[in-house]
Amino acid sequence: MKKLMVLLCILTNVAFSLNAQKTIRSIKLDSAVFNLIKQIRIENKQPSVLKFFMGTIRSYSYRITDQNCDPNYFQHGPMDTVRKYSNGECIFQNCLVFGDASQYDIELHPENIAMLAQRAVDAWMGSPDHKWCLLLSWNRSFTITSQIEIAADNKKAVLSVSYHAVQHTAKITELPYGLQDESAYYLK
Repeated sequence: MKKLMVLLCILTNVAFSLNAQKTIRSIKLDSAVFNLIKQIRIENKQPSVLKFFMGTIRSYSYRITDQNCDPNYFQHGPMDTVRKYSNGECIFQNCLVFGDASQYDIELHPENIAMLAQRAVDAWMGSPDHKWCLLLSWNRSFTITSQIEIAADNKKAVLSVSYHAVQHTAKITELPYGLQDESAYYLK
C-alpha cells in the first residue's frame, strides 16, 4: 500500500510539472500601459492623469485580470462589483494558440514590453466604448494590471490587461464605496 501511495505521489508530481506554466505579473508592463494612456490623454487634450491607484482597486483589478488569463473565459467584472471599486473598466486579452510564446516572456525579453502594452491600448482605442472610457475627463486616476501565462511547452500564451478608473473629485463620498480609503501611488 505504501509503495502504491509513493508511486501515486510521483505520478501526480510528474503530471503537474508537465502541465506547469509560467505566470508573469510586471509593474513595468503596467507602467508602460499607464504611460501610453497618459500620452493619449495629452494628445486628445484631456486633463492630465493624477494617480496610479494601488491597494483595494488593484487587488480587485488583478482578480479580473487573473480570470481573463483563461483562454476560454473573457468577461468584464460583474456590474455591481465594478461599481463598488471603479467608475470605468476596460479589459484586454491576447491569446497565442500555437507558436513561439517566447515573445510574451518579458522576463527574458524586456524589449517586448512596449509592444505588448501597445497591443492593449490599440485594442481599447479601436473600440468606441473603451476609447470613451479612457478619455473621459474625470477618469484621471486609475490602475492597470497585467498578467501573462505561458504554457510549459512554450507554444501557447495569454496576455490579460485590465484598466480600472476612479472618478477624480474633491468629495470622498463620490468615490466608489470600496475605495473610500483613497490609497494611491504616484508613478513618475
